[in-house]
Amino acid sequence: MVFPVYDSGTYLLRSGTGEAVVDVEEDVLTTDDITGLINQISLVGAGLTGENCDTGPFLSFAGAEYEKKEVFYDMGKYDIDVRGEEDDVYFPVTAGF
Repeated sequence: MVFPVYDSGTYLLRSGTGEAVVDVEEDVLTTDDITGLINQISLVGAGLTGENCDTGPFLSFAGAEYEKKEVFYDMGKYDIDVRGEEDDVYFPVTAGF
């Protein structure tokens, strides 16, 4: 989910357990919890982590440990243009995160 934060091209990007600030003018993404931001299983059910998944008879998770990790992606440094409009932010496929 994306929420405009300021009129200056800064957006708040939220997933189930993390959030990031995206600045489309500077082409940067900043988060204090990249693990929480990309943990999409939490969108399936509150409190779920990867360790709750059973993928079938041949593979299952014995457990997982998550730690918060702060990241700063400066995509502008590599001429990767992040775009935003109203309630949406667009990352090109080349952003690769």
